[in-house]
Amino acid sequence: MQLSIGQVAERTGLSIHTLRFYEREGVIAAPVRRGPGGRRVYTEADVEWLHLCVNLRASGVPLPAIRQYAERVRQGIGDEEDLLALLRQHHGRVAAQIEQLTGTSA
Repeated sequence: MQLSIGQVAERTGLSIHTLRFYEREGVIAAPVRRGPGGRRVYTEADVEWLHLCVNLRASGVPLPAIRQYAERVRQGIGDEEDLLALLRQHHGRVAAQIEQLTGTSA
């Protein structure tokens, strides 16, 4: 199934501007294809990936970390262990931030 950028925006809750930004920044795992007239054409897999990105961003994962994971996926080496490592790194950053904000030590 092919989806337009507007349809993907509706399904993910991301704006068209954000989708274009994510594409430019290399956050989308697979290159976005172009249809007739040069319009972006997305797949269900793209939508699933974008839902993952939305969840990662909502939990505070920085965009460069998501980009790094997307690069690994594009290279064929992104798997659950890579994602788990990304989440562990993020957990460490958040724990340090909480410690700094509360003035406590774990």
